Amino acid sequence: MRTAGIGSSLSRSWLAGRAAECRDAGGGRHSRRVFGGVHVFLGVGIYRLAKRRALVRRALSVENIGRITQICTDKTGTITAGRLTLTHLDPVSGNTDLLLSAAFVASSSSIDPLDLAIHEVAREKGIPLPIRLRAVPFTEDRKRETGFVRQSDNSIMACVKGAPENILAMSVITPENREYWSRRITEWAKTGHKVIGIAKKHNVLLEQENEPDSGFEFCGLLAFEDPPLARGGRSNVLLSSKWNTCSHVDWRPSGDCGSHC
Repeated sequence: MRTAGIGSSLSRSWLAGRAAECRDAGGGRHSRRVFGGVHVFLGVGIYRLAKRRALVRRALSVENIGRITQICTDKTGTITAGRLTLTHLDPVSGNTDLLLSAAFVASSSSIDPLDLAIHEVAREKGIPLPIRLRAVPFTEDRKRETGFVRQSDNSIMACVKGAPENILAMSVITPENREYWSRRITEWAKTGHKVIGIAKKHNVLLEQENEPDSGFEFCGLLAFEDPPLARGGRSNVLLSSKWNTCSHVDWRPSGDCGSHC
């Protein structure tokens, strides 16, 4: 992929080469005709971009755009609608309701799109709203949110959701299972999904000042999709994820995403 800066230098060198050819061929009138033709074609490109509501400040940037083969961009809210939808539940035990219930406990009723997506699916499945005794909200340094609820035997259970690699690190799990779920995280990420991990811990002391950060039982993964903006045409977009993987996505005029971005 060529960047704009490289494209600019290539454009200047191309024009310089054409100018040299014109001088060698006799210069003068022929040179002016060549450069006039170049400006006409660049002007046509500017006009076509303007019809698509794109403002071009430098004519040579039109040629640079033609040299670009891939665009790397943040997808959320830029080339997607910014509306998360919980589409895949990947439980350890095979019971999706248990996984969703634990995620429900660790989700606040805020305006956060991820929490709203969890609440929507939980309500559809008839899972009652948990009465949280205490909550530790999400922070960037911890990359997780924890909720505490009282169970039927009067014991306290802590449920946590967050960055899947962090949740795995907090869980008691065999090396084989850890490797398996690490692969599952990568698989979901490669298809453009936003992935979070869910875990729970029984018999927690609610009075302790800090939230527990070890000894959890890993419950599984939730994978979210963010639908693409409805735009015409089709192009290949390279998206980088948080797990050092890339996903190639085909954008279709219908708004359907072939790779579940």
